[in-house]
Amino acid sequence: MNPAAIDWVAPLVVLVAGLGLGAVFLWRARRTGAVPAPLVVPPLEMRDLAGKRDSLVRQLRELEDTASRWTEPLARERYALELELARVLLSLEQHAAAAPERRKKASATKARKAAAGAASPPVASAGGSAITTRPALRGFLWGVGSAAAVGLLLLFVWQAARPRPEGGSVTGSTPMDRAESSPPMPDSESEEAPIRAALARDPENLEAHLELARVRLGRRNMMGVWDETQYVLRRSPGNPRALSYQSLVHLAMGQADVAVDELKRALAAEPDLLDAHRYLAYVYLRMGREEDAKATIANATRRFPTMGPELAQLLSEMRRQVAAGGEGAGGEGAGGETRPDAAAGAVRAPASRGVTLILELDAALRGQVAPGTLLFVTVREAGVEKGPPAAVKRLAAGAFPMTVTMDDSDSMAGESLPAEMRIEARVDSDGDPITRSPADPSARVDGVKAGGSAVRLVLKR
Repeated sequence: MNPAAIDWVAPLVVLVAGLGLGAVFLWRARRTGAVPAPLVVPPLEMRDLAGKRDSLVRQLRELEDTASRWTEPLARERYALELELARVLLSLEQHAAAAPERRKKASATKARKAAAGAASPPVASAGGSAITTRPALRGFLWGVGSAAAVGLLLLFVWQAARPRPEGGSVTGSTPMDRAESSPPMPDSESEEAPIRAALARDPENLEAHLELARVRLGRRNMMGVWDETQYVLRRSPGNPRALSYQSLVHLAMGQADVAVDELKRALAAEPDLLDAHRYLAYVYLRMGREEDAKATIANATRRFPTMGPELAQLLSEMRRQVAAGGEGAGGEGAGGETRPDAAAGAVRAPASRGVTLILELDAALRGQVAPGTLLFVTVREAGVEKGPPAAVKRLAAGAFPMTVTMDDSDSMAGESLPAEMRIEARVDSDGDPITRSPADPSARVDGVKAGGSAVRLVLKR
């Protein structure tokens, strides 16, 4: 842990607050530890006399209010009150004169008791404990407690602020945490990052788009390959590499003839594009045209004589893969072109649990769907009309009728297709799968069993 990266603000605030609180505790301990000045409390007799005096004065004032109605009884009562008030005032004066003498006797008595308490250990009594009767001891204990609290606070701040070793407690990460928080990045992910950075700097970089298509082909992200190749072909029609990558997308859609046409166009534009030769041989093998595949590899061998053994081995591997119903063959690329193992491996053979669809357009709509318009095919479990689909395929509308194969490679979650499915095919004129226009032709069928015979759908409005 880098000490310079530690946030010291919170620990310092806590430290300052703790020191301030400790200072307040010490100040209170000193203040409460001081011996208070003795309170002079008048004797009980003086308080009684003072109260009696006030009462007599009040009664005399009430008699003054009735002076207009003086009678003999009232005069006698007033005389008696005045005599009583005189006696009370006289007693108060006598007590006030004797007060200094009583205070001297009280001070002497307290001094004798203090001397006796210092000579003998304090004993708790019913009136209070030794701690409460000795302010100095109470102040000492307050000071010790405050110092201990400040020390604990300093220890806590030090423990929280010091760098922690890797794998330590509280903030140290364990090896398992590190493994979960930062999983190793796959090669395709690390390979895609610099391409995305280049596109962020220059979105019109066609070479970067082609490289991104190659990486997505290796990840079997056929939709991503389609998006990137379409972007390149809109800006550079007939681009050989874009056509070769897009041919494998059409092959995955079940449009092998379209894939062959695109690869032939790519080779016509760039005869030395080695990947186009390999992809064309693979498409021929998938179509059952083995002789055409051999002729394609022979043509590539004539152009690249040093790669003859490798191309022959590649043909054998692709033939074995196609015969087994698996994925494309492997092999190392050359000349800086796309690796055939990533591209051909991205094309899957139709799964046994898949279904073949024959999409037709209603006779009244012929000529109203422009070539290249997007077509969405979605698969859900039988009886389910809404919610996330089990599989989706997006393709460009071509010449109807169209043959589309849905298999496990189209699954949204990488799982097998449902045993019984509800399939919907829909032309989308705006290219947004969220929106649905009533003018877009569509068709749907429910209860289709996986692995069964081909299903015919007629798209209508």
